[in-house]
Amino acid sequence: MTKNTSSQVICTTRYSRIVKLGNNVVAKSVKLEGQSAPHDVETELQILQKCKHQNIIPLLSSSLSKGVVEFTMPYITSDLFQFMKCQYRTSHRAYLEPLLNLSDASESTGKLRKNKLSMSRTLGIIRQILDGLSHIHSLGIIHRDIKPQNILIDTATDHIYIIDFGISYDTTQRTHKYGESDDLKIHDVSTSIYKAPELMFSVRNYGLAADVWSLAVMISQLFQDQISTRWVIPAFVDDGAEELEAGTDIKAVMSIFQNLGIPSQEQWPQVVKYGSSGFVGMFGTEGDGNYIFDKPWPEQLARAEAMFPRLREVRNYQEFAKLLLRMVIFDTDKRITSAEALSTYNEITHAT
Repeated sequence: MTKNTSSQVICTTRYSRIVKLGNNVVAKSVKLEGQSAPHDVETELQILQKCKHQNIIPLLSSSLSKGVVEFTMPYITSDLFQFMKCQYRTSHRAYLEPLLNLSDASESTGKLRKNKLSMSRTLGIIRQILDGLSHIHSLGIIHRDIKPQNILIDTATDHIYIIDFGISYDTTQRTHKYGESDDLKIHDVSTSIYKAPELMFSVRNYGLAADVWSLAVMISQLFQDQISTRWVIPAFVDDGAEELEAGTDIKAVMSIFQNLGIPSQEQWPQVVKYGSSGFVGMFGTEGDGNYIFDKPWPEQLARAEAMFPRLREVRNYQEFAKLLLRMVIFDTDKRITSAEALSTYNEITHAT
């Protein structure tokens, strides 16, 4: 473990310890002994070594000593979750400092707070995440935990860095820890509302599309217009975390189906063929007649606006809505890829 008199512990988890050193560098230390599925620091290190991209956190150094893997990375001022929370303003506050401690319970939580992050900055953040994610996917890597806490942002420049490959899966590896294979991956991955529905129904041959779904949920948070509590930024998926101590997959599934409708087994073949029997057992084979992609475009657009409230602030908002909806198709063979999404995104945002 790194010893430095000016170091500051940023985070300690069951699997790792992250320390800020005195030179704007962080050191992450992980003991090889005691890791449990799907955590794998050796794979994380290998991925960082081959992911050379402006929107992936750069690896500065790495070492292995006495059963501890340590690697260093630049220190970045904030993660995207904290950054998003700091963009909300109440009428009686002129501004919030970028690194304000939002855990102060004395702040009233009953007043609506307006999202003051400009759409141009929002779109710039999304483009960078798409750029980084498409690079990861081009290397055959499934991140498996895309969420705002794993996106760092330099608050002075809005530069984005994707981090934390501790549970990622590299499809180019010939062997995998914990006996995983391309057709039999661990499905207990991803976090709360960001979890793709195929993971919730135990599809084990899932792929890169799971990350695309997670990104769509995150975009829905960036596109919120206002919030009523500092603790939770709404998304089009609700797992009950605002009311309960912890969210649940069942609540999230019901929320997804409420917004998108329930597809038929023909419209979601992967869950029927490769997933648990829970989907058909709970929801049948014919869908509920409310599946969003069975509806005419005006209704699809109206539902997209409900899920992404600031949608009309985008100049070509209807085309942008089509892109977002392609990110939440249940059939993973039809869900847009990150590379396609990036290309489409650039076409939409650069159109005159």
